[in-house]
Amino acid sequence: MKLLLSSSDPRQIEFVRRDLSKAGIAYESRHLGGHDDGSGIPVYPELWIKRTDDYPRAARVLARRQGQ
Repeated sequence: MKLLLSSSDPRQIEFVRRDLSKAGIAYESRHLGGHDDGSGIPVYPELWIKRTDDYPRAARVLARRQGQ
């Protein structure tokens, strides 16, 4: 698995999740609650791409989203 995106903006995570689903790219979401781990440092939501082979396509999906 490879990390594609971490963001303090939950809307950005949701938009990219939808785009990845539409593209048929398997992903895993982590830390969607956004709570800190007890250290006082916020933990931001993350999107991980399950198959390394899918990462280049996922990166293009993200680039298109950020270009909008």
